[in-house]
Amino acid sequence: MDLSKIITPSLRWLESEFVARGYKLWLVGGVARDLLRGVVPKDVDLCADATPEQQVAIYKELGVRFIETGLQHGTITVVLDDEPYEITSLRVESNHDGRHADVEYTTDLLADLGRRDLTINAIALTFEGDIIDPFGGVEDLKNNVVRFVGTADDRMQEDYLRILRWFRFHGRIAGERDMDAATKEAVQRNAHGLRGISRERVWMEMSKIITGKAGAKMVQTMYELGVTEFIDLPDPIHNDREVWGMRMVAKVTKDPVTVMCALLGGYDAAQMAAKWKWSAEERDLAQFLAKHDPLVDGNYTRLLTDRQPRDSVEVRRYYVSELARLTGNGVLGDQIMTDPIPEWPVTGQDLIDAGMRPGREVGETHRRLIAAWIDSRWTLTKDQLLAMV
Repeated sequence: MDLSKIITPSLRWLESEFVARGYKLWLVGGVARDLLRGVVPKDVDLCADATPEQQVAIYKELGVRFIETGLQHGTITVVLDDEPYEITSLRVESNHDGRHADVEYTTDLLADLGRRDLTINAIALTFEGDIIDPFGGVEDLKNNVVRFVGTADDRMQEDYLRILRWFRFHGRIAGERDMDAATKEAVQRNAHGLRGISRERVWMEMSKIITGKAGAKMVQTMYELGVTEFIDLPDPIHNDREVWGMRMVAKVTKDPVTVMCALLGGYDAAQMAAKWKWSAEERDLAQFLAKHDPLVDGNYTRLLTDRQPRDSVEVRRYYVSELARLTGNGVLGDQIMTDPIPEWPVTGQDLIDAGMRPGREVGETHRRLIAAWIDSRWTLTKDQLLAMV
């Protein structure tokens, strides 16, 4: 396991400064899991046996830039050579209500790992590459097994969102392999707890599930186990057909809005934007996909040139490319993202200079000329269009 690309000289320096003050740093969670799988981690997260206050004191003394991003959870983001690193103080939790818990800081790494959800996320690495794996996560990774730390019911009842995290990681690690029967039964017993989870958190997990490896299989299993009822995800009229369509679309796009439109249809997906509190950008894309049926090649280009108020070229291009991907046509989606978009050659001032009166007459003439330009497949020149006035 090569840590040289992960542990930069600046990060190793910071670790040495922690050690000099009697503290330790470990690589933990996703970075440990990915390194053991031979995958380059997207983020490098760490844990420390220093409390948040002790961390802050160290950073101030060293003159290190830091951001108190998740201080209520003991997480501080440290910036080294313009690279952010999240460092979380070791902690244990108590008094869970299915969403929140009381947090107490500790110096016991094993206790911190024991509060985590899955064995594959409860692995830590020292800066020398030594593996701390008290729950068999390394063996589970080798066998493509996704298993809860301790008892599945206990872990789910501490935070019901872990049900969705289990689906996400099962899809990523185990793919379409059979799921553990006992864990599936635990999911059925505890799925009701998802009613109390914020819809933003639900969408955060679902957006990763549906665009991840084996996403369609995970969604199908969620329907079968009754999970979808408790997250307000409607059952498609033709479940198997829509899930199959979602599988095809997920192969050509990683936009969760487009994949959700493939599963539910554009209208229902657009309604989900309000239920699951999607961002404005996600909502606008859903509404566009709900408004337009997937069309033939020529009409895609018509949509590109049929500019709406405030639409930028980049926004139009992306929306139309996702409309193409909604049919499973990734090649056309890629082509739309790269082909030049014809630019309308006539301005309102050109029409006024040609004798049109500002206002209604210019507007009506403008629309008539655009229609003619599109019908000519954008071959009419500015002079030819003005000759039609």
